[in-house]
Amino acid sequence: FRYSSTSMWCVSTGSWISLGSSGMFADAVLSLLIRFTSCLRLQSDKPADDHLDGGAVSTAVVFSQRIENTTRMVGAYVLYDLILPNMQQDIKLRYANEEYSDSLLSVVSKACESAGNKSREFLNMAMKEAVIQEYIKRNPIPATKPYPRKKPTIFILNKENVKRILKAAYNSGWYLETLLGLFCGLRKGEISGLKFGDFDAENRTIYIQRQITSNPVIPKGESKIETYEVIEKLPKTDNSYRRLRIPEAVAKEIERRRTLVDANKLQYGEQYFDRDYILCQENGLPRSTAAMNSALSK
Repeated sequence: FRYSSTSMWCVSTGSWISLGSSGMFADAVLSLLIRFTSCLRLQSDKPADDHLDGGAVSTAVVFSQRIENTTRMVGAYVLYDLILPNMQQDIKLRYANEEYSDSLLSVVSKACESAGNKSREFLNMAMKEAVIQEYIKRNPIPATKPYPRKKPTIFILNKENVKRILKAAYNSGWYLETLLGLFCGLRKGEISGLKFGDFDAENRTIYIQRQITSNPVIPKGESKIETYEVIEKLPKTDNSYRRLRIPEAVAKEIERRRTLVDANKLQYGEQYFDRDYILCQENGLPRSTAAMNSALSK
């Protein structure tokens, strides 16, 4: 790519990223990071009419707290590992037509089954924004070859399969979590985020108001995920806040879990992290989503 003095600090990678010269196609793609990083700072010493044929940002900080971690991970992968490395040449944004985009997507689509679909989706968003900002007059991506998303296979459990799952889960330490998933329809992150304070024993209800997710940790100066940390977040959407009436069997299991947690508190004493989680390790800290995935696989 042809680079100017314009640069961008990306918190997700902990590094400065140089932007291309004015009006370049790579600039439009890189600017999409604003949507998918929790905090993005753009800095430029150039006049306002030099960046993308008009409108540089001297210093701007953009926060997108409601963007899901999975969206950030997919966004970083598509941009850093698929689109940008496969640009054989960077061209002026106004010359990035259907032929150029089709050629790029054709190469990118070979990376994996969903690469073409996700890369086309991200390019479409970037070029849409370029039209809105009046850098170009028309978005060329809708005219490119589509890469349909593969429909997931949905398995419907019959009564016999449900009984087998419950039997396997009963002595595994994940029986309550299995009940909450099967009979209350909770997501894995919502199950992990439940606290005893969300449980109303008298009315036999639970209130969903948070989730536990895995936050990707990316070393400074890199784009690859090194590890994940367990964090507490708001529910996925506003409609995810809900109060549910639960079966008696689930309510009894919650009380059994409370007894177990109280015993762990006595055993660990001051070393117990009392955050009121129903699903937690022996020391009170929340269990990782990987642990639940592993239990469900078994």
